[in-house]
Amino acid sequence: MSGRVLKKFSLLGALIWAGLTLALAVFLTYFIERQMFRDTSLASLDYFQAVTATLPTEAELRRFRQEVGAARLEKALAPLLDERKTVAVKLYDGSGRLLYHSRAPEQAGKSFPRHPNLERALAGEKTFGISDLSHPENVAERRLGIGHLLEIYLPIRDSATGAVTGVYEIYTSLAPFYQRLWRQRMVVWSIVVAGALTLYVGLFVHFKRASWTILGQAREIGEKAENLEQTLAELKSAQAELLRSERLATVGKLAAGVAHEVGNPLGSIMGMADLLLRCQGRSCDKAECEEYLERINSEVMRLKGIIRALLDYARPVPARLEPLDLNAIAEKTLPLFRVQKAYRSVHVRTELADPAPRAWGDETLLQQIFLNLLLNAGQAMQGEGSLLIRTCSDPPEGRADLRVGPLRPGERGICALEVRDDGPGIAPDLLPRIFEPFVTTRGAGEGMGLGLAVCLRLVEELKGAIEVETRRGEGSSIRILLPGAGTALEKPILERLPVE
Repeated sequence: MSGRVLKKFSLLGALIWAGLTLALAVFLTYFIERQMFRDTSLASLDYFQAVTATLPTEAELRRFRQEVGAARLEKALAPLLDERKTVAVKLYDGSGRLLYHSRAPEQAGKSFPRHPNLERALAGEKTFGISDLSHPENVAERRLGIGHLLEIYLPIRDSATGAVTGVYEIYTSLAPFYQRLWRQRMVVWSIVVAGALTLYVGLFVHFKRASWTILGQAREIGEKAENLEQTLAELKSAQAELLRSERLATVGKLAAGVAHEVGNPLGSIMGMADLLLRCQGRSCDKAECEEYLERINSEVMRLKGIIRALLDYARPVPARLEPLDLNAIAEKTLPLFRVQKAYRSVHVRTELADPAPRAWGDETLLQQIFLNLLLNAGQAMQGEGSLLIRTCSDPPEGRADLRVGPLRPGERGICALEVRDDGPGIAPDLLPRIFEPFVTTRGAGEGMGLGLAVCLRLVEELKGAIEVETRRGEGSSIRILLPGAGTALEKPILERLPVE
């Protein structure tokens, strides 16, 4: 895999680098060519301006016959025309009529459509440019087979008035310029390519070294991720085992209480069965026997309900979120608490909302949460006191000493199930840790301290939140917040928000 990555990067990097190098070389070449052309043109302009200062002017030519003036001009131009770079020299009068042509004397006296550069020169401006020799007056130059020439226009001014009386047009070869330009291109491209190759090789070597380091770190991270996944799986397994242990511990506590409750119906059943055996089918005892049978049936149904509730609670079933009636959950779970002998002195009051709140939840998990809260409150009150069970929809935001979970009261679409006791309350130093495993206020052998930890874990599974309110010496309230059945479920982000 590392080889493929390196090869792919090398190919892609080479293509990108080649493109950048080409763009840089083209830009530099274009910039240098423009500068060279400007410098060459200005140098030629200065040179020919100095030369033409010694040549006869248009006014001087008019003093002689045309033939004499042309001969004198040719003699004066001889040094200039002998230079290899000078191709042709023309002289125009102030109206733009051609007076002299070094390559085509027969064109003297003719007028041609005015060239834009000639117009500017007649206006007094020195101009230059590259000519493609496409104008009518360039017939002689085209015969030379030259594609392009540098054309220079120099205005001739009257020494007294400064007015433009004529224009010199000089054509010079671009061959020396192109030769210098080609050499300059070779230098620029060589420097750019060599620099780009050097930089690319350096970056490639650096990347290759860095890639091996990164790939090594990636392998190490992958191994750590695998170890972390394995550890997480083990942690989840241990957590599930912890939940099973707490469930079994709770079932054991329930069984101890249920044993007393089951004993009484069984005693009644045995006594009434003995009486039935003594009836021996006498008609006078028929009504009495029917009464015994009805009482036996009632006691059996009572036993069946207790055992069914215990089995429903203890049976491990996968979590399945569905709309639930919180009032029904409370009414179904309360009998499991009331049968406990240790809590028969606890007075239980209910304030169940009408209409009943409907929330997303799992019936078994919600029963386990509610029963754990009831048992925890009963133990906190040491079997005596008063419990308030309350359900509501859209609970208002109130005082809370601790909140765990993403839901907040006051938000729309939230349902609440609350257990409030009048026990001693929770110590301030213990409050932040009450949902940690094995944290308990009871003595050794009176509990493992897993009840509230299991409640929190199950509430998280139900995508809900827990609020705790407590006052020392006055009691505590634990409120379970659940998404209402009319809301869309979203994956919650667990957060611990202490409320001041």
